[in-house]
Amino acid sequence: MTDLRFDESTHTYTVDGVIVPSVTGIINEVTRPFYPVAGMKWYMDRGTAIHACMAFLIRGIEIEYDDQIAGFVDAGRRWIADYNPAPIAWEQPMASKYGYCGTPDLCAEVAKLGATVVDYKSGICGTAMWQLGAYSILCEENGIAKPKSLMSVRLKEDGTYDVKWWVAKAMQREWLNVLSVYKMMTREGMIK
Repeated sequence: MTDLRFDESTHTYTVDGVIVPSVTGIINEVTRPFYPVAGMKWYMDRGTAIHACMAFLIRGIEIEYDDQIAGFVDAGRRWIADYNPAPIAWEQPMASKYGYCGTPDLCAEVAKLGATVVDYKSGICGTAMWQLGAYSILCEENGIAKPKSLMSVRLKEDGTYDVKWWVAKAMQREWLNVLSVYKMMTREGMIK
């Protein structure tokens, strides 16, 4: 059995003591020219707080949170009420045989969709489908579920949300292409 560890303070995964790249780290490196991440710390911290709230709410646990994220949390509550997901796993770090790690926000049974990997966003993200493709592979490989669908839920500050869906197998193939590009860029010294 492998020893998977996740250091939240540095967002670093290790497997058997060796640092392994994360899904978001891989996507950030490959898409950096298109989606610069500089100056994003405040938004990333906000997203972390929203994710923490959702991890409790999805299990029916009410919590206190900062007023700055109240609208996003209200949007999450609305999404839960509308979709009634039955959680299978949430915020669980996982490793892949393909040499990456990640922490899916949620894997749940969702009516009419079956097993679904869900990712919460508090802003616009043009790469969510690849992130979800990676997470669905993690869920399969780690025996959590065999997702059929992927869902990106954009929680908005005004208390509303919108949803995008993808077929899991198609986005798994696209993710493996992104991962291949990352590995080639690393090999060629484009990524340190």
